[in-house]
Amino acid sequence: MLKKKSFRLQTLPASIAAAIFCSSLLLAGCSGDDGDDGVDGVDGQDGVDGVDGITNFIPLGLKRLATAPLGAEFTGMYLNSDNTLFLNVQHPSSSNTTADAAGKVFDKG
Repeated sequence: MLKKKSFRLQTLPASIAAAIFCSSLLLAGCSGDDGDDGVDGVDGQDGVDGVDGITNFIPLGLKRLATAPLGAEFTGMYLNSDNTLFLNVQHPSSSNTTADAAGKVFDKG
């Protein structure tokens, strides 16, 4: 037979009071006077300049992985252990009759 554990309501106010007291002690240490600032130290010597980067670097840019019909959206992706990429695409609803600036309706793509 399972024994039911009951929570005593008499201990609730004491528990709340203890939690408030402990949290106020923690906050009291953060809100006090931190004292006066000390005198700044002497500046040290500058270090050696860094080496210039490659001057003929041509960035490769972005790579398009996939496209979707207008109005559709990519809702997730997953890369499994053999490096296969799965994409989730939510196709536009046929009930979506909103048109873009060119007058194309989103449900047609």
